[in-house]
Amino acid sequence: MTPDQVFKIANTIVLIPWILMAILPRWSVTEKILNSYAFPALLAFVYIFYIGMSIGKASGGFSTLDGVAKLFRNKNALLAGWVHYLVFDLFVGTWIWRDSIQNGISHFILIPCLFLNIDVWSCRILSLLYHSFFFSRRSDSVLNYQTQ
Repeated sequence: MTPDQVFKIANTIVLIPWILMAILPRWSVTEKILNSYAFPALLAFVYIFYIGMSIGKASGGFSTLDGVAKLFRNKNALLAGWVHYLVFDLFVGTWIWRDSIQNGISHFILIPCLFLNIDVWSCRILSLLYHSFFFSRRSDSVLNYQTQ
């Protein structure tokens, strides 16, 4: 399979849990699927595979912006980077979904938090802080974290 084909498949697969969280957040099947971590795990394996495929074949690095641009000229490295975003966004989105259910947060509040989380880094942080500050009643919310 080519990186282009895997890109399309990964983008399609990741929509399933997002749609379930947005449309059927309290459905028992949604809970089983999301609590299994199957989707992030599957995408994490794709990420690891394509990182391995790019080792020694991609030039560049992470110390300069030009180095990153050069690194991502390799399609395997670029795909690995994209899948990394998909995995992380899904993981955080699932955390937001789970936290909203545990705290009885309205679905109308959950929806903007989920969509602000997708590939919008600064909005993700604001979304987590907003969600935690205004709606979390648990002592382990983002703003209530204390070191021991």
